[in-house]
Amino acid sequence: MKIFPVLGVIGPRQVGKSSFLMKQWCPIHHAQYLTLDKLEVATRARRAPDQLLLSSSSDAKQHLVIDEVQKVPHLFDSIKAIVDEHPGVGKFTVTGSVNFSRKSGVRESLAGRLGLTRLFPMTLSELYDGDEDAPFIKGDFKRISKYPSSAVKVWLERGGMPLFCKFQDTAERHNAISNWLEAICYRDLYQFKDGAYDGDLAMEILKVIARNSSLVVSSFAQEHSVTSKVVERHLNSLEDLLLIHRLPSVSNQRARPVFRIFDSGVISFLTRNLEEREVQHSALVSFVLNEILAQHEYDGNEKARMFHYRERGGAELDLVLETGKKMLGIECLLSADVSEYRQRGMKSFLNKYPRAQGIFVAPVTEGYKLSDRMRVVPWGCVG
Repeated sequence: MKIFPVLGVIGPRQVGKSSFLMKQWCPIHHAQYLTLDKLEVATRARRAPDQLLLSSSSDAKQHLVIDEVQKVPHLFDSIKAIVDEHPGVGKFTVTGSVNFSRKSGVRESLAGRLGLTRLFPMTLSELYDGDEDAPFIKGDFKRISKYPSSAVKVWLERGGMPLFCKFQDTAERHNAISNWLEAICYRDLYQFKDGAYDGDLAMEILKVIARNSSLVVSSFAQEHSVTSKVVERHLNSLEDLLLIHRLPSVSNQRARPVFRIFDSGVISFLTRNLEEREVQHSALVSFVLNEILAQHEYDGNEKARMFHYRERGGAELDLVLETGKKMLGIECLLSADVSEYRQRGMKSFLNKYPRAQGIFVAPVTEGYKLSDRMRVVPWGCVG
């Protein structure tokens, strides 16, 4: 806002972008608000984009917020022309439920003019209306758990999406998530023009990733009678729709990445069984990943670079966080058992990266040190 003429705010559909902009952003910045979800506004944007933008922003003198801007992609060319003709910072805020990339035609139009930020599902402190400690930024994990593991387990099932997590009834919540996913997989997915898409295939990909992050593209493609190229195209688009995170290997650029669903509540819906340990583990990793990404994004300094760690001998870690300042290995545990056997992957990682530290996120009430470079952190202390 203080550097670029255009601020981009992206996040999955229904993550809370519109509510944040209307209730907080617009009043603070005395901004006008337009949403392309309204047919009449979208029609005007297609027919006379320059006129719509200038009339709504008092000839670029008033800050203008445009919600779901990806629905009329050529609007970006008009925004570019206006900010070039009326220099200055903070002219427009544009939001989208899709990554602003080559596919959506945004990066090229607004190169050098767009600052980008992302909204994530609610963090643990937001769910409890508490103070944001940002332990992954400060590197200071409290010893005593702020929230009991039983409370965290509730949010592992519900997730952090505002529209869904408010439902205590599982059937109601799953019905809402089902409708939401159908809109994405059978409508939003088809906005990409780089090939043919199949909503059923996209749903199957999400279901597999929800249980097993190590999706083998070739095997999946063979099982579903499609090519690996088709599967990769769907994976790329699900990533652009902000539904999955792609985590490369920290130690081998050629190794297969792993994929994580962006929200634990969506995992609960896709698997329909949070009692299975592999599903619980998948939900816990996504929960911790969301905390890390959100804390770094909202801090406004360095963004988190996320990886996984896996060696040929079988040593592995769920997550690796790297910034310019630190490198942190993270193993997510479903029990308080942090025996020598459980430490094998972490010790392999720490031996390979002498500057790194390691934490085990476990359902314990009190954290403790295992060594100078390893410690156990309660579930409730990650947010």
